[in-house]
Amino acid sequence: MYFSADWKFLSICLGFNSANSTFFCPWCTIFKKEIADTNKEWTITKQMKNINTYNGHYSIPLFNMISFDYWISDELHIMLCITDRLWNLLLQKLVISMILPEKL
Repeated sequence: MYFSADWKFLSICLGFNSANSTFFCPWCTIFKKEIADTNKEWTITKQMKNINTYNGHYSIPLFNMISFDYWISDELHIMLCITDRLWNLLLQKLVISMILPEKL
């Protein structure tokens, strides 16, 4: 069984805090101050059997029989991660071109 939804409905089903809380991600344990850290690995690290031990979960999930491996992330979560990586590469390229313009 798979489950897919937008972020708001997904957070309600998981008994999760809001999108502007310190621990905002339903899948990983990243917190708000780490959102700009492109070196951070954003992977599905949570497990359904210990869902209430993670920060940000305030009640039991509605569909606790579905493992996190089968909760399909929404497009926004994926695109934000990709955009952060691409933006970091662009900034690195700009810095290098300003420091070493003759080598490009």
